[in-house]
Order: sequence, then C-alpha cells, then structure tokens
Amino acid sequence: MDPSNSDPNHQSVDPGSVHVEPGPGQAAPGQRICPSCQRPVPVDAPECPHCGQRLQVWEDLPRPFPRPSRFRAVNARQSSGRLITPYLIGANLFMFILEILLSGGTNITNHAALRLGVSLPLGAIISTGQYWRWVTACFLHGGLMHIGFNMVALYSLGPVTEQLYGRSKFVSIYLLSGIAGYLLSSAAGETSLGASGAIFGLLGMLFVFGRRQHLLGAGGIRQQALFWLVLNLVFGFAFPGIDWHAHVGGAIGGIVLSWLAGTGQSQTAREERLWRGVELACVGLTAFCVVLMLVTGGRILG
Repeated sequence: MDPSNSDPNHQSVDPGSVHVEPGPGQAAPGQRICPSCQRPVPVDAPECPHCGQRLQVWEDLPRPFPRPSRFRAVNARQSSGRLITPYLIGANLFMFILEILLSGGTNITNHAALRLGVSLPLGAIISTGQYWRWVTACFLHGGLMHIGFNMVALYSLGPVTEQLYGRSKFVSIYLLSGIAGYLLSSAAGETSLGASGAIFGLLGMLFVFGRRQHLLGAGGIRQQALFWLVLNLVFGFAFPGIDWHAHVGGAIGGIVLSWLAGTGQSQTAREERLWRGVELACVGLTAFCVVLMLVTGGRILG
C-alpha cells in the first residue's frame, strides 16, 4: 500500500510544475545575468530592476566584427541622436581638399603638409612652439590611398564604438588617442600625419569593451579587436614609410583611456556631465589648434 495515499495531509506534486527561482549567476529562459549584481533580469530590459545598471541588448554589428543576433543601444539620451562619426569623416575630407588645393593635385606636397599641420619631431615642435600640430595631424593624409583606407576603417569602427560608449566618450577618446599617437611619434623623431593613431584608439576601446563587458558576444568583439590590432601593427612594422609609433601610441591611448572611462556608456548623470565636459574641451582644443594652424602654420616654412 502506498503510504502517501493513506495520509490525508499529503498532496501529490507534479515535478514539472515546480518553479525554482534562479539564484545569483543563474538565468531562466528569457532572462540574462546583470553584469553588476549578478541577478537575473529580463533579456530585453534597458536597466537592471535590482541595482539600476544600464544594460544593452545585441543587434547587428558592422563588419569586421561578429554579428550577434541582436544589438541595440538602449541609452536613449546618447544613442537616439545622430552619430558624430560622419562629421569626423567630413572633417578629414575637408582637410584633404585643402591639401589638394595647396598641392595642386592629389600628390600631397611637403609644403602643403607643413602648412596645414603635419606632426614634427619633438625638437622641432618645442623650438617652434607649434604643439597644435599633434592635433591637426590627426586630420591630414598623404594621398588618396591613405585617406581612403583610414576613412573606410573609421566608417566601419566609428558607429560601433560610438553606440557602445556614447558620443561624449567616443569623441573624447578618439581625439585624445590621436594626440597620444603623435606624442610618441614626435618623441621617436618622426614626421607624420593621418588619422591612424585615433583609429587604433577605437580598436583599443573595442578591445577593452570586450574584455570588461559581460554581455553575449562581447568576447567576440575582444577577439576581433585584438586580431585587427595585431594585424595592423605587424603590417606597420613590416613595411617602411609607416609610422608605427603613432599606431602604438594611439592604441595605448585608447586602451588606457577607455579602461579609466569604465565599461560602455555613462552610468550616472554625474558621469555623463563629466564626459560631456571632456568632449567640449576636446572639441574646443581642436578648434583652437585649427586657428593656430591658420595663423602660424606658415612660419616654419621660412
């Protein structure tokens, strides 16, 4: 005789109907783990209901990065507006047109590059006081192939990085990475120009995001960023005429600054105001350096 049938207080329970609440670090179907508090949250939630951590959901990522099933930046304050990447591309194209006009063709002359702000060896920078060249050089290029390759890279990497970090962090770290690249380039005695240092900074930002973020697909971003970092650095080492110092400096700048900036977009209003201030300072510095280029750029040619 089954004892359970003789006990009036006993009720049979269907094992399939038992609901077990997931513990920390465990997620049920339709949920995922908050990277901050490690508690399960709905997979499409814009923020964690337990700790307030802003979350992101994956949709399509532009090549060369992997395309998880979904990626969508959910920070409406930063991702709903226009991307700044096209304006950066436009600024580079505008400066290249000026180079063409001064050179009389697409073969950019040394005169045009010097006049518009190519980066110089550190001794020349200090003796002339033209430190603004570390900024203006980020927007100059040596020919059609040079600007074409860099703008394709910026077009591919810029929107991804901008959506992951938000506009303010993206603009700030992009410009500061470019400056870091030319600081190292000048210290190595190079005369150089191009947006490559800043673009290497974007690769550094993507590597850090993939390294520190716990979202689905972040590991793929880290691997792809590391692959392209190593491949382009090897390419720069192997072929003469490429200023690998600017590449290394830009990559280091992007990695260090994005690591200090934290993972992804600003998490608090205070942090957002801070990075908006940094962004305005960087844009203001760039405009100031352009003015100095227009006023004093020709003095070194004498």
